[in-house]
Amino acid sequence: MWNSNQQFVIAGSADAIEKARIWGMSRHVRVKPLTVTHAFHSPQMNPAAADIETVAKTVNYCAPTLPWYSTLSGKLQPNRRIDADYWVEHLIKAVQFKPALDALVQDLSSDAGLVGVEMGPAPVLSMLR
Repeated sequence: MWNSNQQFVIAGSADAIEKARIWGMSRHVRVKPLTVTHAFHSPQMNPAAADIETVAKTVNYCAPTLPWYSTLSGKLQPNRRIDADYWVEHLIKAVQFKPALDALVQDLSSDAGLVGVEMGPAPVLSMLR
């Protein structure tokens, strides 16, 4: 996950994570293991993809009425419909928060009358910029 230039999340095997941790520590990079049950937004979620897709296909999705910035692509999505495929892809691919936020900020600075809203339990990610 690419949250900002100062904060990102890596996922992989325990051995690969340990190697990355040692590499970072040797370069005085602050490394903080996350307390999570799964490596969300990574290919390690592939085994769950079929079950998630089955459930996600039961949801009645509506076309967006406003343009939105996807943290899957990191870009403005004026016409992309959110559907089961989108959520499965989001489950197994890295989050592109920084590129999405950068695109939003660039568009906001163009004075196009846009407003940015972070939706979630707390304003955590928008504070990273």
